[in-house]
Amino acid sequence: MKPPATLATILVVQILLFAGASLVHAGVPVGGYEHVQARTAEGVIAAVLALGLVICLLRPAAACTTALAAQGFALLGT
Repeated sequence: MKPPATLATILVVQILLFAGASLVHAGVPVGGYEHVQARTAEGVIAAVLALGLVICLLRPAAACTTALAAQGFALLGT
């Protein structure tokens, strides 16, 4: 895989993980794990990672910088 494709794959996995965690904290798949603040934070992080993915796909020359910025936001938000 080319580096932008690898970065896109990593971002997709991270988006799925944060979106899944957000759904769990919303009580969608199973009950008992509801947490409003965690659900909101994970949803925002997933959205920022998705925006980073879109930018990586539209501007491959800026893929490394964009992916690093999106993942840095996710790290700080976590």
